[in-house]
Amino acid sequence: MDMVSNPAVRLLALAVFPITVPIAVWTNAGGYADKFASMPGIQKGGGAISGLIALFYIAFLLSLVGGVGALTSTVDIDNTLNASGGSDEQQAETSTPQPEPITPNQSEAPTRTSTPTATRTPTQTPEDTPVKTETTSTDDQEDSTNETELRRFRYDQFMDAYENITHIDGFTGTRYTVNASNESATFYWVTNPKNMTRWMSENKNAMVHYAGLSESLRESDRHPVSQIPKHLKFVVLTPEGEVYQTSYVEYMSAWRFTKDVMGGFSYHAIFYEHAKPGPAHPNYEANQTATATGG
Repeated sequence: MDMVSNPAVRLLALAVFPITVPIAVWTNAGGYADKFASMPGIQKGGGAISGLIALFYIAFLLSLVGGVGALTSTVDIDNTLNASGGSDEQQAETSTPQPEPITPNQSEAPTRTSTPTATRTPTQTPEDTPVKTETTSTDDQEDSTNETELRRFRYDQFMDAYENITHIDGFTGTRYTVNASNESATFYWVTNPKNMTRWMSENKNAMVHYAGLSESLRESDRHPVSQIPKHLKFVVLTPEGEVYQTSYVEYMSAWRFTKDVMGGFSYHAIFYEHAKPGPAHPNYEANQTATATGG
């Protein structure tokens, strides 16, 4: 468990706060501010100013950290997911038989019409061999397609439930997309960057609800773990619809947080470590210049 989440450690930190802060700020010790380089006013490798601003963000983030107890524990996962489109068991029953009557009908139709056709005898005889080969690969592709479609349905259920939970916290302008092929989903919401308190609170809640909903699924007997997107990307938009910032969280990071392997502060800080400024962010041009120079 992260030591920052320990109340005793927090009290000790407060006791030595007046001594350690000036030293840490002046030296930007360990480059701790670099993790928050996506925040306004902070630059990678910055000195005292970046350190001071980062210290403010860290202090505010600590005030938001609630630990595993702050997870979405009140969510009835079965009712939430069922309301989002039915249980996964129901989908499996309806989706599996659907291709079965369709596939033979479609395959029989071209076979019966093409067999008596005289045109194929002189010209298309050489092409008959690859057609048989493609039949096997087509079956494999259909299996892969069915698996992808089922995963897309599961992710859609998860993200619909996730979006509903964020509405409870007052998230606005929300929407999501799923990409079953690479086991990921993207969640969008609109924020007011000028309201730093609310914006950082939304970032924290977006991370916590992913971890909480994932844990609820793992504890459920009716929903598979494969229903959880392995990679959740965040896109934060301004009221004008411009991209302010993007970030992401991985499944295993959320798992470590829920199992107390990773503390609350470390988990929430992942949002800022992975964050990249968008065109509406004040650090966007500086980030583009640094990327071009470094790359």
